Amino acid sequence: MPEALRDLGVDVKIHDEHFAPDTPDEEWLRVVSARGWFVLTGDKRIPRSPLAVAVIRSSSAAVFIVAMKDRTGPKMAEVVTKHLQRMVNLAASRRRPFIARVLPSGVDVVKTALS
Repeated sequence: MPEALRDLGVDVKIHDEHFAPDTPDEEWLRVVSARGWFVLTGDKRIPRSPLAVAVIRSSSAAVFIVAMKDRTGPKMAEVVTKHLQRMVNLAASRRRPFIARVLPSGVDVVKTALS
C-alpha cells in the first residue's frame, strides 16, 4: 500500500522505519500526533484499547482505520486511494482528535474529539 500512495505523491511514513515493530501503540501514537502526521492503520484494536484511546484523546491525532474483510495490500491500497481526498480533507478540517473508519463505501468518523 505505501507504494501506491507514494505513486500518488503522498508523503508516506512507515511505522517500522521510525519505530521498533513491538513499540506499544500508545508510544508511537503520541509521537506521530506530536509530529502532525495522521495515522493510517489496519489495526481495529486501537479504538478498543483504553491506553491508545487515552493517548489519542490527549493529542491532536487523526486516526484512520482501514476496516474491511479483504485486507490484502492491493485491496487496502485500492480503498485508501479511492477515499484519499476525503481523508485529507477530514484531517485538515475536522476538529481533532478523531478516529475514522475507511470502508470500501467511504470514510466514517466514529469518534470525534473523543469526549
